[in-house]
Parts: sequence; structure tokens; C-alpha cells
Amino acid sequence: MATLYCPSCGGEFVDSVDTCPDCEVALVDTAPDVDETDATGEVAYDLADWSIEGRKLVDQLLVGTTLPDALQADDAPGIPHAWEGATLVVPAVFEERVDALVDEAAAMVDGVDLGEDQVVYDLDALTDAQYSALYDELERLAITFALDEDGALVIGADDQEAVDAALDRIEASARTIGGYTNASHLLDGDGGDDGDGDDGEASDDAAEVAFGDEDIDGDILLANLGDVFVGADRLVHHPTDASAVLQFADGVAVLRRAALPFGYEPATWARILTTAGSLLELLESDEAVADEDISAAAHAVAELLRPLV
Repeated sequence: MATLYCPSCGGEFVDSVDTCPDCEVALVDTAPDVDETDATGEVAYDLADWSIEGRKLVDQLLVGTTLPDALQADDAPGIPHAWEGATLVVPAVFEERVDALVDEAAAMVDGVDLGEDQVVYDLDALTDAQYSALYDELERLAITFALDEDGALVIGADDQEAVDAALDRIEASARTIGGYTNASHLLDGDGGDDGDGDDGEASDDAAEVAFGDEDIDGDILLANLGDVFVGADRLVHHPTDASAVLQFADGVAVLRRAALPFGYEPATWARILTTAGSLLELLESDEAVADEDISAAAHAVAELLRPLV
């Protein structure tokens, strides 16, 4: 069986596939050159003059980059990187790629042609998870935007309705899914008050979530948690990706059979099951479901599991 390659990310596919599901480009017969593996050391980018939101934008571009398997780290998506204050540090192997991403972010920060009528959004109140979700939505909706010198989001007036709707979805996902405070609050680390008067505690209905009764090996359980995370993370960007749907659904099936795993609080495990169940319900619905609803639910799952896998 012949092998086809993605000219963008270097991914390998059997010849029954003709388009890369991540890059959405046609596959080719010849593997792209990957000559970056000879580079050693680290490269630092001083972004002290950038706004916090500008640096967040760079971070999102790094995390969202799809790499060839030979270069992809096992423990984190995208280009490996670290922040030392306002200085970005990356392995030298990725210097050319990161140069292009920093230039792309700089173009957004410095400004693009948004027309005469513009709308400005103050992003200071967003958590990192919510900012990430907003960037994903802007990318998915192909909305041209810029960041001003204070880090505020600037868009053309024609896109205001779409951005308002995206922010509403993000705010809704930051409340509750299946009766539990979802990942956006969990990542804040304070179990914040969701405004319903219960100080962030699970509702009575959610407390009745039934766990499985199988004593599943810890390594197997962790592998399936990883499958649920990876499947959800792919569905954030590609909500109709069939292979991601199967990977996610198969992983959730194992989690539902498992007894409460060692080391997990019942409320934490219930949050995982209900948040994943909300996404699975959308994926299995007989009715039409909007891509943005799947993306929002998938983002909630991915952010909930990210610290655990």
C-alpha cells in the first residue's frame, strides 16, 4: 500500500486518504524535506515590548502548530517552548518556524486593514483558557483581527455579530456543563462562584452521576484519558473529523465502564464524565449540530483534561 504525505506538516497517510485532516491540504507522493533535526541549542525571543495579549497570541500560534511525527513532543501539542518572563525560548530546531509565527503575530499586533468602522474588545477579564477559546473561534470563523497597544482585540464592524456570538458561547461554557463547573473554572484553580448561589459546588442532579464497576488498570485508563483528550483537542479545530470522533467516543466508553480510579475525588471524576458526555451527546445527536457548538464542548473537555494527561 502506497504512502502519501502532507506537504505542510509532513504527516504520513495511507493512499486511501487524499487530504490531511489537520492542515486541510491535498496529500502528495513525496515526503517533504525535514532538515530541521540537525539544529541544536535554544533560541530566545525578547518580547518584553509586547502586550500580555500579544504574547498570548504567540503562545496560541505555537500550540496550534502541527508538526511532523519526528519532531512532535509526546507530552504537549505544537512547538515545544517555555517563557522566561517576557522572553520566549524554543529549541533551535524550530527557529525558522517560530520566526514566521512571531512575524504573523506581529502583523496582527501592529494592525491590519479592518476598514474605517472598528469595534474594540477589552480582553483583560478573560482567563487563559477563555482567551485560547476565543483565538480558536476567530481562526475557525476566519475573522481578521488585530491587537492594539493595550492588548485589546480590534475587529471590523462587519464581524461584530459573529464575535459577540463567539464570546457568548465562551461565557456559557465557563458556567456549567451537566451541572458541574466546567474546565474554565477548574483551570482558574479557585472553583469560582458560577453565579447560581452554590459557591461552585456540584448540583444535586450532577452528584447522582453513576460510575462504572470495572477495575481498569491505571496505565490503560490513562491511555484512554489521553485518547479522549487528543480526540477532543482535534475536534476543537476540526469538529467533523471522523477519526477524532471515533478516538474520543472509544475513550469515553472505557471511562464510563471504570470504577472510581485511585487518586481521583468523586466530584473530579464526575466532572470528567459529564463534560465528556455533553460532547458525546452532541456528536451522537440525530439532529443537526452547529460546528461551533461541537468546538466549544470539545474545548471544555480538552481544557479539563489537559492538566491530567
